[in-house]
Amino acid sequence: MSIAPSSSFSRADIVYASVELIQPGYPTRHPPDSLVASCKHIMDMEALDLSRTLGQGFPVVLQNGLQKDLRETPESISEITVALDHYQRRGRHAPSLSDIIAARTITQHRLLSLAPPSSDIPQSDGCIYNATCVAALIYSDMVLSPLLPQAGVKPKLADMLRRALDCCSIQSCWGWHPRILLWTGVVGGIAASSTPHRPWYASRLHTVSTKLRIYDRELIKKSLSSSLWWDYIDEPAKKLWHESDHQRKHDTR
Repeated sequence: MSIAPSSSFSRADIVYASVELIQPGYPTRHPPDSLVASCKHIMDMEALDLSRTLGQGFPVVLQNGLQKDLRETPESISEITVALDHYQRRGRHAPSLSDIIAARTITQHRLLSLAPPSSDIPQSDGCIYNATCVAALIYSDMVLSPLLPQAGVKPKLADMLRRALDCCSIQSCWGWHPRILLWTGVVGGIAASSTPHRPWYASRLHTVSTKLRIYDRELIKKSLSSSLWWDYIDEPAKKLWHESDHQRKHDTR
C-alpha cells in the first residue's frame, strides 16, 4: 500500500521536478480548484479587464489531439496571474497569498505532468504543443514559481525551447500561429539572457514581428497579452526588443 505524501513533501517533489524539468513523482492530493469559481478571488474591474485578455490566444491554437492536455493549463496560469496582480496592487477583495500559493502549486504540478517534449520531429501540431509547454514553464519560472538563478533552470529551458522552435521552423508552423510563436520567442529570449542563445531569439523576434508587421514595442506587448503576460516582465522584454530592433535597423541599411 502506497503512503500519500504530506503537503510539504508534495511541494518538495514539485520543486525538485521544476529544477530537474521532470514529471512529479507523486500525484496531487487535491483536484485543480479555480480561485474564481470557489469565490476565493472576487475580481474587481481591473482584474476583470485583465482576465478578458490574458490567455485568449490559446483556445484557437490548442483545439484537438494531444493539445487537449494542454488547453486548460494556460487558463489556470492566466487566472493565477490575474489573482497575483490583484493581490500585489492591494485591490479590494484581493485573494489571500496562501490561496494563490495553493493554486499555483497545483497548476505547476499540472504543467510539469504534461507529456514531455518529443526528442523526434513531430508533426506541426506536436511542434506547437512542445513549444507552448516549454514556454509556459518559462513563464511560470518568471512569474508563478520562480526558482533561484543558481538552479540554472532558465538556460536549460531556453535551450529546450530553441529546439522546439527549430522544429516549428522545419514544419513551417510560423505562418500558422505567428502570435503564439511570437510569445514563445519573447519568453524564450528573456530566459536566454547571458546565454549563447540570446542573439538567436532576438533574430527570431525580428523575423516574426516583421511577418506580423508589428514594429512598435507597445503593439508587441498588446499581442503578448493575449497569451501569458504580466507587467512585471516588461523590463527584460524591453532589452530583448531593443536587440531585435537593432537587427531590424541594421537590415534596412
